[in-house]
Amino acid sequence: MKSLLLFLSVTLLFQGFSTQKLESSFNSLKSADTKENQVLYFNLFPSDFGTFKRTFDYVGDKPGPLYEKSPDYISRFYALDKISKKEILKKAINIGINGEWEADAVSQLQHNLEPLVLENVDLTYQILKVRQPKEIESFFYFLFSGPHPQHSIPTQLHKLKGLDKSFYNHILSGHEKALKDSEH
Repeated sequence: MKSLLLFLSVTLLFQGFSTQKLESSFNSLKSADTKENQVLYFNLFPSDFGTFKRTFDYVGDKPGPLYEKSPDYISRFYALDKISKKEILKKAINIGINGEWEADAVSQLQHNLEPLVLENVDLTYQILKVRQPKEIESFFYFLFSGPHPQHSIPTQLHKLKGLDKSFYNHILSGHEKALKDSEH
């Protein structure tokens, strides 16, 4: 029990420290949009769904420390122009893996992610093809999930059917699960 409490205390302390660093980095970036500030902000931005949610969205009945500012932080992440599109897409994909649609910050992340994926299908494929099948399916589940999921897979992704049938089947599985789990 003591070790669990110690772990939770250290985790909360670290999260507070990293949130402060992210906040400081965001403010530096607003003051000076330099490559150095963009790289620092990019590196401090959450890299997985759990950290993203704890930082920008509700966990249980408590808002994350940057919940109120999440629209600005998320928009800024996608607007980083001194970071390669591949690196931004790679981090956004990592956040989307094991993600579940929710309103507010998660919805905004997903809303900005979809056009990035659809404009960069080859790059998305390149990043995801080395991942485990469950991760690929999980990502596409996240991409397609929501209260009103699209009833068909966007046409931009259809070219992957001819390129890699197995990969395309993971897209189909993620899409089918999103439709099944949707609220409508």
